[in-house]
Amino acid sequence: SIEHMALMRAMPNSLTLRPADGNETNGCYVMALQHADGPSVLCLSRQGVPQLAGSSIEKTLKGGYIVHPAETSVKAVIVSSGTEVSLSIDAAKTLEGVQVVSVPCWEVLFSQSPDYIRELFPKGVPVLSVEPYDSTGWERVAHDYLAMKGFGASGKQKDVYKHFGFTVDNIAARVKALQAHYEGREAPDLLDRPTVTKPSAFKKPEFYV
Repeated sequence: SIEHMALMRAMPNSLTLRPADGNETNGCYVMALQHADGPSVLCLSRQGVPQLAGSSIEKTLKGGYIVHPAETSVKAVIVSSGTEVSLSIDAAKTLEGVQVVSVPCWEVLFSQSPDYIRELFPKGVPVLSVEPYDSTGWERVAHDYLAMKGFGASGKQKDVYKHFGFTVDNIAARVKALQAHYEGREAPDLLDRPTVTKPSAFKKPEFYV
């Protein structure tokens, strides 16, 4: 169901892990095995996903990282997890100055330093989140969301994704629309609040980098 990711991410002292490829899956298993103070939930896809050129186990252990850097100065950011990361990268390749951030684990990402999180989400740059679940929680870093607003549908994966707009073309169109909305002005700085910039209550095991 579309609300399950938000429910699991809201569970105190737990890890909700949604990897995008093999490297991230390996990294998520490491985090789950080392997280001895609470439960871990691995959310894996039934469909095949490509191996991402910019992924690694080490990067995954940060909880979130730049999986596809912008070739020029960053003009927009797409943040995603799981299966939609590869779609987001393909969309970014059709645009100029778009950085893609993969977030396999919110809890670990938001326990990183404010300076590290700022590298992922530059000040004044609009951010679009892409995930086929309820968007609750993405407002911490994103100005707009490509998400589910109703229940899903039955059908082939590609057909259902197209029906709900989870396609390369629609992601690119949503980024352009977001940029147009903030044309001539900076997007609000969503990191400038204590709930994001201060370390979270999540207790990091020593292996986390």
